[in-house]
Amino acid sequence: MSQPIVILMEDKVLHTQNHPTCHSQAVEGMPPLLTEHAYATEVLRTYAGTEEQKLCLGALGLAGETGEVADLLKKHLFQGHPLNRDTLLEELGDVLWYAVLICTSLGSSLEDVMQRNVAKLRERYPDGFAVERSLSRSRDVPERRQNV
Repeated sequence: MSQPIVILMEDKVLHTQNHPTCHSQAVEGMPPLLTEHAYATEVLRTYAGTEEQKLCLGALGLAGETGEVADLLKKHLFQGHPLNRDTLLEELGDVLWYAVLICTSLGSSLEDVMQRNVAKLRERYPDGFAVERSLSRSRDVPERRQNV
């Protein structure tokens, strides 16, 4: 039997199924790593729409899947359902699928999005989150709009 792919996130190691799109450079004795490029390749492999439909499907799918994540949490907090970690992680995988689809439709990457977000947050909260900066932000920070 082949080894599973290992996904490293910070100091946690997450295992998933073996697949030929994984990155071939692995630590000796460890299964191969799933890279962003390999994941994006899988997203595009399972995408059935046209190039023109990617952004719209990505945005609508992202909204739907985040709604499913919220619904799981709502049912847990307010309706007495147990919070199923595996189901939640599966839904987060769907969220990621649509986020990566949006990135590819814009000719960008998840890494670019993460870097932009970190830069924005460091500018907004240079010393970490502060309630006062958050409250005054809506008055002081002009909206940044740019055509895609």
